[in-house]
This record gives sequence, structure tokens and C-alpha cells, in this order.
Amino acid sequence: MDWDTEKIRELMEDKKEEDVKKHGGAEGIAQKLGSNIKQGIPSSSVESRKEKYGANEIERRKPATILQLFMMKDVVIMILIVAALVSIVLGGVMCAVHLGEQCPKRLLWQTAPINLTAVTHEEELCVEWLDGVAIICAVLIVGGVTAMNNYKSEQQFRILQAKQDDALVVVQRDNVVEQVNAVAVVVGDVVTVSTGAKIPADGILIKGNDLKVDESSLTGESDAIRKTAEKPFMLSGCTVTEGDGTFLVTAVGKQSEWGKI
Repeated sequence: MDWDTEKIRELMEDKKEEDVKKHGGAEGIAQKLGSNIKQGIPSSSVESRKEKYGANEIERRKPATILQLFMMKDVVIMILIVAALVSIVLGGVMCAVHLGEQCPKRLLWQTAPINLTAVTHEEELCVEWLDGVAIICAVLIVGGVTAMNNYKSEQQFRILQAKQDDALVVVQRDNVVEQVNAVAVVVGDVVTVSTGAKIPADGILIKGNDLKVDESSLTGESDAIRKTAEKPFMLSGCTVTEGDGTFLVTAVGKQSEWGKI
């Protein structure tokens, strides 16, 4: 394994087909990674590859709580809450200072029943705080429902990610085709993908049979990209939409394109 992560990073970041050719194509790069495009890697080298190039795992941030999602609302919501609180405080102060015990509408902290129907100007002064209460109630209801929906969506997304980590991937090791979990894929593995498969790691195409990949999740490109010797770069997290092929894994986990997002 002559190449280190820095050398691989340069190759994958530049994504120049001439660089691949300069190093002898997928076969030449495989040799530099201690692999073989026909036989794959020795199974005995899996752990050492994880130590040198990293494991195919991405450390995910801790999920936000419902309260955090609510507090992450836009600036307008925060302004409305502040304005509502100011309205409540000023309304109470106006009634207490200008009318005091003569207030025809009892304040919340007084024991008498509250009649909220305002007729005179003095009565209106005593119920102005209700505008602030109404705004806060509306914000709490809308913000709470939105935060709950976002929280459920986040949980469903994490469940989907966990299923993708457990997905089986076809690799060739010791000249034997076998299936391993996506998280067990290492640099140097020869991986086979077909229509509908999620690409588990970055790599260089070895051969493809009318292979097309949807890279919109990474590049925003709406059309599927046909993978050929002129466009040999395979990107993790993308989906095979047509055909099948094999590729040499060059970057996994946080070193991959998907892991850098």
C-alpha cells in the first residue's frame, strides 16, 4: 500500500481523467493500494486498511431535540415573541399605573372574574395585553407543530441511514466474491454495483455495462451520468440508475465525498 490518504485525496478532489491514466488506470492505482482489480484485496489486510485509510463510517451529529428545533425557527418568529412579551408587559403596566384599582377590568393576578369585553377607552387599556397573549399562543402552536414534524422527519432519516449502513455490498477478496455490510468496505476493495444500488464509497471505475449513476444528491446534476473510462469517478451516496459495473474503492467514510458534506 504505497499511497496514503493525502495522495488519494488529491486524485479524488481533482477528478481528472488524465491523472487516472497517468497512474496506469484503475489497475495501476489498485497496485499502489495493494489491491488487484481481478482478485481484490487479501482478507487479512482489512484491519490494517481501516487503520491506514479509515473505516467506512461517518460520525453523525447528535439529533436535535424538539425544543432545539423550535428555537431554530427564523428571526421573524423570534421578533414576534419579543414583541408579544413587550405588549403584555406594557399592557399590564399601563393598566396598573394609569388606572390602578379603578381599572374596570380586573388583571389576571387579581381574584375577581375577568370580563374581557372592552367598551370604553379605559377598558381597552386593561385588555391590550391580550394582543401579546394571542401572538404567543399562535407562535407556540405553529412553531410546536413544525418542530414536531421536523423531529419526526429527522428520526425517519436516521432510520433510513442505519438501513443503508447495514446494506449488503458485493466485493471481491482473495479472488472470491462475497457480500459484506457497507460499513465493512475498505480502500482497495473491488465492488460490484447494479441498478438500484447505493454506491458505498468513492472509487475509480474498472468496467461498466451501460452504467449510469444519479449524482444529484452531491452535484445537483439532474441527468444520470454515464460512467466510462472518460468519466471513471464513482461517488459515495449516489444511486445506480441503469446498468452494472465494478469499481476500485479509493476513499471511505469521512474521506469520501458523502462524508465531507
